[in-house]
Amino acid sequence: ELFSNNTTYSTGAIQVRRARGTTIEGCRVRQNSANGIYVHTSASSSANPTMVRNNIVYSNSATGIGIYCNVEDGSAGVQIYGNLVYGHLQEIRLNDTGAGIIRNNTVYHTITGNSNAAIMFDGDGANSTGNVVTNNIVRVIGSGAANSSQCLWLLNSETGTFDYNDLYGTSGAVAGGTGLAGSSPATFYGMAAWQ
Repeated sequence: ELFSNNTTYSTGAIQVRRARGTTIEGCRVRQNSANGIYVHTSASSSANPTMVRNNIVYSNSATGIGIYCNVEDGSAGVQIYGNLVYGHLQEIRLNDTGAGIIRNNTVYHTITGNSNAAIMFDGDGANSTGNVVTNNIVRVIGSGAANSSQCLWLLNSETGTFDYNDLYGTSGAVAGGTGLAGSSPATFYGMAAWQ
């Protein structure tokens, strides 16, 4: 399936269920009452990936771009790249995805009372392995709960490669792991653990 060059506003968010090899590209998704782009994948693979690319997603009520998988599907190969995402409770969220790629996105996250991290991995850690987060620009501003102030947050010990990202917290450029959280919002890792 291909969703290309669409504009949604107010009640027309893009939602795809049981996606396999779906591409959402060149869309402007704004001010919807739920997620901006919601994709529920069904066993996509690196050979036939679900892709969300080159979109502008902003000011939706929940997640900007959300990729959700059933644990039993073990979905792999989701690609999120070239997007501008801002103004959500969480900007990009992956649930139970393996071998996913998040690259070349610009993410701007303003902390609100009930927001989560800018880029968040959530789900069963055993199924969320091998993800690659690279070459993104992530800016978080404001203050709030520990998890809401994170540029990248691994909720349940997900693993992967996290490298060559420009991360900016409320105090400027992130250094020495500040702004990166592991399986607990209070657990911070140094840069060596992310390379």
